[in-house]
Amino acid sequence: MRSKPLYVIIPVYNSSKYLEKCLNSVLDSKYDNKVVVCIDDGSTDNSLSILSKYSKNNNLVVIKQKNMGPSSARNVGLDFIKNAEKGYLTFVDSDDYVSNTYFLSLIETLEENDVDIVCSSFFYAAEESVNQNHNIKSSSILSSFESLIKLFEDREIYSMPHHKLFKSELWNDVRFPDDLFFLEDTATIYKAFIKANKIMLSTFCGYYYRQDNAASIMRKKIDNKRILSGWKALKSVYEYKFDEYENVEKDVIIRTVINLFIDNYLELLPYFDLKSDREDLDLFIKYIKDHKMIKLFTPSNKKQKTKKAVYLFAPRLYRPLFKCYNILLRRKR
Repeated sequence: MRSKPLYVIIPVYNSSKYLEKCLNSVLDSKYDNKVVVCIDDGSTDNSLSILSKYSKNNNLVVIKQKNMGPSSARNVGLDFIKNAEKGYLTFVDSDDYVSNTYFLSLIETLEENDVDIVCSSFFYAAEESVNQNHNIKSSSILSSFESLIKLFEDREIYSMPHHKLFKSELWNDVRFPDDLFFLEDTATIYKAFIKANKIMLSTFCGYYYRQDNAASIMRKKIDNKRILSGWKALKSVYEYKFDEYENVEKDVIIRTVINLFIDNYLELLPYFDLKSDREDLDLFIKYIKDHKMIKLFTPSNKKQKTKKAVYLFAPRLYRPLFKCYNILLRRKR
């Protein structure tokens, strides 16, 4: 019996230093029926020429576009496979790499347990070291609702698209927001989880998530554009209706999203530069106030309790106080 196709979507932008290792690991990883879709997002280094060399492999497709960001690149990959045969889908970042058994192990786990998504553990990797991230303590099968709570609590299930395997049809009408480049995955992944019946958490570790790529978007400096992108992403999740669930489950999900939103808001507000984008900031402050999010926020530790108390007591003083606190904290380090 012919195996189902595995679609591997890899957005590529200026990752020539790591790209060959990534492609070799993906192409060599066990599972014969795979289609690797690489989207060059307007790279200005040697990435495109490396992709051109590897495009001689029958399993690899290269798509070129002008620089539009990782969301757009992933969407191009998703559009490419939209009308293809149903199978499995996974994402790999172009500076990361996978083990020889990564794909095969996840597919076997999905099939043997009759689930729609497998979330695995992963390694944090750098040039000199590899450390396992024990984010998944034990293997288990969750409902869609249970997985959403873990996803929005950022506990065991992280919102990054990599280190997960999906049935490809879950993504037929799910796309990343093209206008966002920070927390865009948080604004997207949950929609695939909603469409799933069962989600498997696996302790298997075969994905290597690189931490030492200075050019990675995750290493970029926190500035107003990144902050606003993150807040817009979380706002879009909050505004989703979650009508797929009963009222009790729906209320729990919304409260969990509020906690995620406000924890992020209070954490990033001290970094916001008031010299620009003041109108955008004022709109978010009003939005959070109108929806009574600060009062609904349920702190999970002392730091969050302190932040909530200060913000409720003196909202105008919150930003300068915690800005000074962060500066002092960095000096101590």
